[in-house]
Amino acid sequence: MTFSCNRTKAVRVPGSFAARRGFPVDDEAADYLIVNRQLLLWPVDGEGRIQGEDSYSSGPVSITKLTFDQLPCEYVELVHSTAT
Repeated sequence: MTFSCNRTKAVRVPGSFAARRGFPVDDEAADYLIVNRQLLLWPVDGEGRIQGEDSYSSGPVSITKLTFDQLPCEYVELVHSTAT
């Protein structure tokens, strides 16, 4: 038996990271919301124990440039704070 989960996954990432991962971004100094579809599979044995996990993604469904005002405070503090 296998349990599955088909979901939409959205992540905020710095443009420089997105560019290094091969996503088409026009501003490496900006931040982006990257949305993709993801399928997760968990094979289960006869006693109901999960035996592993596989995941598949078809790539981005959308890539949206975010304004600084659209970013959560926690994200800004983590990604855009300067080291002291």
